[in-house]
Amino acid sequence: RTNAFIIGDSDQQVFLIDPSPRSIEEKEKLLKTLNAWRIDQIFLTHHHPDHHEYSVEISESLNVPMVMSQFTYDRLKEKQGPHYFKNQKVHIVKEGDVLTTWQGQRLFVIEVPGHDKGQLALMPENKNWFLAGDLFQGVGTVVIGGEGSSMKEYMKTLRKVIDLKPQVVFPSHGIGLGGTIILEKTLEHRNVRESQVLDLFLKNKTEEEMLQYLYAEISSSLKPYALCNIRSHLQKLKEEGKIS
Repeated sequence: RTNAFIIGDSDQQVFLIDPSPRSIEEKEKLLKTLNAWRIDQIFLTHHHPDHHEYSVEISESLNVPMVMSQFTYDRLKEKQGPHYFKNQKVHIVKEGDVLTTWQGQRLFVIEVPGHDKGQLALMPENKNWFLAGDLFQGVGTVVIGGEGSSMKEYMKTLRKVIDLKPQVVFPSHGIGLGGTIILEKTLEHRNVRESQVLDLFLKNKTEEEMLQYLYAEISSSLKPYALCNIRSHLQKLKEEGKIS
């Protein structure tokens, strides 16, 4: 499912990040666990269902406000209905805002678009770690496709975080990994894949033919996601004027 984090020094605001249990039963178990903690606010990294499901109900149960990007707020109201946050106070944050402190370090909001336009990450000022959301996964490949996604922005964001050089990166799905090697490998893989897509496009191959050539060995259940990535690479190439 999705990692949820609790962060914040005892004399500062304490945040619950991405609470998203997969069922009502799991939500009740989570609420019981949270009885042992002080929670002041709930922070959402982005609007995808596996990052926000039941978060509003949890916010109501804990009687705490929610924090997110403007894009996430607007998209959730659009998808869930205009009254989705009717009982919640919502705070909007952006790049460079200080969320709270952790172990005496100010915790900064970092915008990491690509997988989702409104996705936010968190990093302390000493760069000891980076809470990356869906920027990468411990296993598998992040899907870039659909409304709010951009391969161009995604690859730009990977470079941005690599250049920040955090010591450990934590994904929303999987375990923390030392350094930015996983991000460097992800960016390298995307560059290779883009070259393959461009080559196949210039050979007049269709998207389906690209899919069969590039992803012949993956299961049929994953091929729709692979097709999304192919289309995102094609869109990036069009935006950059490399194809028309």
